[in-house]
Amino acid sequence: MLTFSNHRTVTVSVPALPVSPTDEPVLQLSAIDARENLSEIYTYALDCLTPLTLQMLDQWATNLDIKAMSGKELTVAVQFDGMSSFVAAASGMSGAANIGQGTGEISDVVNEASFEGQFTRQCRYKLKMLPWSFLAAQKSDSRIFQKKASVGSTFANIGD
Repeated sequence: MLTFSNHRTVTVSVPALPVSPTDEPVLQLSAIDARENLSEIYTYALDCLTPLTLQMLDQWATNLDIKAMSGKELTVAVQFDGMSSFVAAASGMSGAANIGQGTGEISDVVNEASFEGQFTRQCRYKLKMLPWSFLAAQKSDSRIFQKKASVGSTFANIGD
């Protein structure tokens, strides 16, 4: 089960998402821009920031390996609002009435990753997500299908 750190209601995770030497995520979700149109493939643009609490060198924070993030699965987990119940006299956040018990997930592929700049002590990265079905619709001469047979490309993207 997914556990949220720092009482965040929205988190982002990806196998290629960089982590600090203490295994903390180096990027935290700041904003989501969702685009959907009739008869078009939807896209999600994620603004991610390096956390203020994480002590890392500016040179390392501005040079994350964005190529390693591209083409990898990315999951955004959103905690549902207000599904839990208020507990009187509970310590910490355990008695909060508006923290959800369930989560919804959006899992897609990172199509683009870019460094947007440094603001005060945080670095901003933008990740663009596209659905898995987008990859299946690509031509066989697309760069992600180079040197693969059509059957292998299909099974690589939609599974066995």
